[in-house]
Amino acid sequence: MLRATSIRSRLLTLFGLAVLPAVVLAAGLTWHAYRSVSATVDAYQRQSAINIASQVRGALNAANVVATTLLASAAREGDEHFCASLPRYHEVNRRVLVYAFFRDGRLVCAAGDTAALAGFNLTAMAGVARKEPPAGTPRENNRLETIIASRTAPFHLGVVSTLGGAETMLSVPSQELMRDLLERTPQGRSSPFAVVDDRFHIIAHNGDQEDTSWLPAREKIFLASRNELVSGRSRGGDDYTYTSVPIEPGVAKVFSAKAKPAFGQAEQQLVTGLAVPLLIFAIVMAVAWLAIDRLFLQWMRRLGRTAQRLSYGDFNVRAELPSSAPLELQQYATAFDQMTEVLGARTRELATVANQRSALLKELHHRVKNNFQVIASFLNLTKRQKSGETYEALALAECRVHAMASAYKLALAHGDIRLAPLTPLVHEVLMYVQQAAGSPAGVETSFTLDAEHDEQYLELDRAIPLALLLVEAIWPLLAGGAPGVSQSRLLFIPQGGNVRLIILALRDNIIAPSRQGLLMSRRLQQAFINQIDAVELDGAAIAALRSDAQPSGRVALAISVPVQVQDYGPPDLA
Repeated sequence: MLRATSIRSRLLTLFGLAVLPAVVLAAGLTWHAYRSVSATVDAYQRQSAINIASQVRGALNAANVVATTLLASAAREGDEHFCASLPRYHEVNRRVLVYAFFRDGRLVCAAGDTAALAGFNLTAMAGVARKEPPAGTPRENNRLETIIASRTAPFHLGVVSTLGGAETMLSVPSQELMRDLLERTPQGRSSPFAVVDDRFHIIAHNGDQEDTSWLPAREKIFLASRNELVSGRSRGGDDYTYTSVPIEPGVAKVFSAKAKPAFGQAEQQLVTGLAVPLLIFAIVMAVAWLAIDRLFLQWMRRLGRTAQRLSYGDFNVRAELPSSAPLELQQYATAFDQMTEVLGARTRELATVANQRSALLKELHHRVKNNFQVIASFLNLTKRQKSGETYEALALAECRVHAMASAYKLALAHGDIRLAPLTPLVHEVLMYVQQAAGSPAGVETSFTLDAEHDEQYLELDRAIPLALLLVEAIWPLLAGGAPGVSQSRLLFIPQGGNVRLIILALRDNIIAPSRQGLLMSRRLQQAFINQIDAVELDGAAIAALRSDAQPSGRVALAISVPVQVQDYGPPDLA
């Protein structure tokens, strides 16, 4: 797992911080190049429209020059002679559909396809006046006068030329001329162009005349401002960028389109330019990951497994890194092996000392147990020669000595001299007190065992006070009672880390001890309870434990004793 505090994460962070600026710079340059290419393509589209508009304007200006020349001829030759020669002029320039000569807004004569004049507002030409050029200005330098557009299909552009008088010449270039102008340029062969009037009527466009799928589906896109790109959906459902350049403001414009693919060449280059730095970054991080693992972490994991085996007590384990490991880790492994040798030697010494101490303690406890048994035997021999209160006093003392001896005996039998099993201790003390009190079958015992654990244990310094406490609590219930009659009941209820001991007196005709003896027994019981850190149960707790199987009776003792729960064998100190 990659964590912020691990060596791998810190080294990878260092590598990432070292490589990331280069990746960000490369991505930024790629993005800048993409924006530059996009701006260049947009500028090329706008410039193409401007160039084609200039060519169309130049062609119309050429028509104006011809018409102005014809007007000059009309002024020299007269109307009759000029009208007779006008068809010859039209034969020379068939790129013009019709030439029409007007005076004061009235048609004088025309040559060519006169039907093309039907869509023009001829009366409006009466108001077209031309300022005389300055003196000395050559005729051929006269500028384009006025462009007008027809209002009925087929739609045409007309060039109105004047010479300062009432005479006006209208020239109508053919749509073939317009198409040739659009298709003659490289831009016109690569992108669709059209000449449209101010009412969005198509006068001419390049390519197939029937193919108008590139035109915008919404006419308001025709209103695109000059030198501005407008994105839109075409009639064919494709995405285009459109731009327009005026030929004559308010009359006609050149309208161009360029396909806008969703994922074109520029976008492909952008993705490639962004993906390559990221791929390089991923490769660098992967190589760094593998290098850190192969050059460093594998040896650290090996040392970690060795240390784990050492923690389990295997003092024969050695790191012994090969020569291919880094020098610093080899030095660390050597120091680790030296530490393992020293630790193993010291552990063996401590184990020897612990075994000696354990043997000494066992011998000491064995001798203490033997001494208790000798004392108990002496008291047993002595009480046989006595009777009455002396007999009971010696029997009670014998029970106390035997209770302490039982605790030592069970601790030695268990193997761990620090702990004594609780259940056998209670059984043995109860059985010996019954025998010493002279009523072997006088007490009925009932034990409830904990199903989750095999046994409960008490430390020896608590087991001895508990054994003595049981003697002090049980003896008054048995001494002087009738043999063979059930007089008391002991409830043994484990609850997790505690065991509840409750002694109930089931018979009322018990010969109670003297008041002085009762007070002395009570003091001893309280002292023993304090030594084993027990808690006396209140009436509510006792009532909650009673059931049909636990009949009521006078409570002689009710305590909760903290114990140690073990479901495994005694610890091996060797």
